[in-house]
Amino acid sequence: MNDRPESNAAADARNHPEKLSSPEPARPPEPAGSAAAGGILSLWFGLSRDVSRSAYAATGFGLMLFKYLVEASVIYYYSERFFLPTDFLNPLLSIRQQYLAPPAPDWLAWALFVWSLPFVWIAVSMSVRRAVNAGLTAWAGLFVLMPVLNFALMLLLAAKPSRGDYSFAIPKP
Repeated sequence: MNDRPESNAAADARNHPEKLSSPEPARPPEPAGSAAAGGILSLWFGLSRDVSRSAYAATGFGLMLFKYLVEASVIYYYSERFFLPTDFLNPLLSIRQQYLAPPAPDWLAWALFVWSLPFVWIAVSMSVRRAVNAGLTAWAGLFVLMPVLNFALMLLLAAKPSRGDYSFAIPKP
């Protein structure tokens, strides 16, 4: 029998055999921007992430500007008519029809309708979640679908502070 005391390393290895295994291989770094892109997509298309007022305002006004610029460019390209920002904000279909009349192709109206669907989803999902985060009922967020009232709701939700005791987020187990 050996009367020599065990070294600290030997005692540590005997008491914690998991430390003897080789370390896990390093994971390759995520591509730049992938976490941010996933965060934006879950904010826009998800159903459980809380929406802060800054995220709501930046997304709402940013996407509105982006949608207007794309639609104005497409309408000008196909019809050689300048799509006014006031006409973009106007909910009357008759206003839009003047921009989609010939020489614009017949399919352009349908293309712009399909193009609008993701923006409607983002507006509804974010408005409902933002309403809850601001301490309102989720039903209040559906007013974003009502012409004219939608602008008032968007301004209210962008200005109303978050309430810490209200959350739309699903707690993780």
